[in-house]
Amino acid sequence: MGDKNYTAGDVGAYYDQLAAEDVRLFGQSIHHGIWEADSDSFTMAQDRLTDMVGEKLNLRPGSRLLDVGCGNGRPAIRLATGANCKVTGVTVSRREVELATRSAAKISTPDELDANFMFADASRLPFAGGVFDAALAIESVIHFPDKIEPLREVYRVLRPGGLFVVADITRIEHIPASVEKEASDPALPIDIPETAEGLCTAIEGAGFSVLEVVDLSDKARRSYDEFLAPLSRPEAEGMDPELVERMRKGIPKYVALARQYFGYGIIVARKPEGN
Repeated sequence: MGDKNYTAGDVGAYYDQLAAEDVRLFGQSIHHGIWEADSDSFTMAQDRLTDMVGEKLNLRPGSRLLDVGCGNGRPAIRLATGANCKVTGVTVSRREVELATRSAAKISTPDELDANFMFADASRLPFAGGVFDAALAIESVIHFPDKIEPLREVYRVLRPGGLFVVADITRIEHIPASVEKEASDPALPIDIPETAEGLCTAIEGAGFSVLEVVDLSDKARRSYDEFLAPLSRPEAEGMDPELVERMRKGIPKYVALARQYFGYGIIVARKPEGN
């Protein structure tokens, strides 16, 4: 994994800046998409990934769901409305909390959607043990400066038998140190990903049993084109100049690395019964 030259505060500050612009630039969610047809839009592909995660979570009406690193809230709201479950989203970006809360209020009344979003560090979740039936993390683990404590915290707050589904970038080849150093940029608070096997080992180290690993690398690869495209669009000129500069400096280098060395996958894990 890459050098941990950033903190959870750095991640929050980055997404505070990005939150005002992410929908304009990167589809309706802040994550990769899964393509089934060339005609699919980025938002369609992103929603497909969210739905795949939801299927793996096996949600039922009334299920208590935790979204770790909830972003702008769109995936959590989509899953909660689709399954009629209760969702709590946490993020280290206060701006994202505001956006997610507004989004939830716009689409329904409290009787129709039970969604709550809050500012919280995944390494210190503000919940009692065993209060959630299921948890998800879509491209959150790769942002954790320390992977161990957040994974242990998710384990702690899940009930025995609860499912945890991670969708994230993985590393498919060894990256030479010289290449990694050249591509690394402090402008982006993101880690060099683990292999799928390494990520499974970390999840198991927190106490989970890994049930399934789904390789989606080929179907997610078009996401890199979508991440690059907005940086040259005219609308980027009306954004926060500091943010645009950070993205134009960091994203192309990271995407170049990703095209050669990164994949994408979903990992399904369970907290053992009796724990």
